[in-house]
Amino acid sequence: MSNMFDGLPVDRTEDTSTNNLSRKLEKLKRRQLSHYSDERDIKIKMLDESLKSPKNSNKKKKNKKKKKNKEKDMSGDELLDKMFNENKDYWEKYKKDEEDRIKREEQERQREKEEQERREEEERYRRESEERYRRESEERYRRESEERYRRERQRREERYYKEKESKIYSGLNIIKEKYNLTHIPKDIEQFVLKPNRKEYKKLCLKYHPDKGGDAEYFKILNDCIN
Repeated sequence: MSNMFDGLPVDRTEDTSTNNLSRKLEKLKRRQLSHYSDERDIKIKMLDESLKSPKNSNKKKKNKKKKKNKEKDMSGDELLDKMFNENKDYWEKYKKDEEDRIKREEQERQREKEEQERREEEERYRRESEERYRRESEERYRRESEERYRRERQRREERYYKEKESKIYSGLNIIKEKYNLTHIPKDIEQFVLKPNRKEYKKLCLKYHPDKGGDAEYFKILNDCIN
């Protein structure tokens, strides 16, 4: 099937007779004068722009090649030194920033350490205070308990002896009434309060009727010891 646009004047031939861009541009211009074409006009403009500064581009390429060759000839240390010198300001700033960062991190760690030590010290002091308060409370409670127990015991003993003495003195009054006596000797009275065998033998020798003692006093001695 034929193309409906085959009749249009289109330049379908590509000039491959030369690789020189300037000669190719001259040929295209001559051909454009004889047979005008929009596509050929675009090609002419592109070639014209590419040929405007060929020397600078070649110089840049040559400089790049020279740099690459020099870098190839350099050893690893020389290359690193060259790169460092080229970026000296950057590396010095980087080094300073890194030192500042390390310093800040060290200061932060030091602050955290001090804060941790402070918290541990406070916690230790709090535990010691609680333990000391607990011991003091226990000791105070123990002393108070002992004091209460001592006082209670003392009161019971005093009450007991008072009751006992009242019973004894009431017993002395009963003895006086029983034997129709108005007076009892002091040693017999003491014996009635605290009777014991040894005192009983002494008083028996003193108040026995056969030894010249009073029979009523002797009866009191026998009643108390029995």
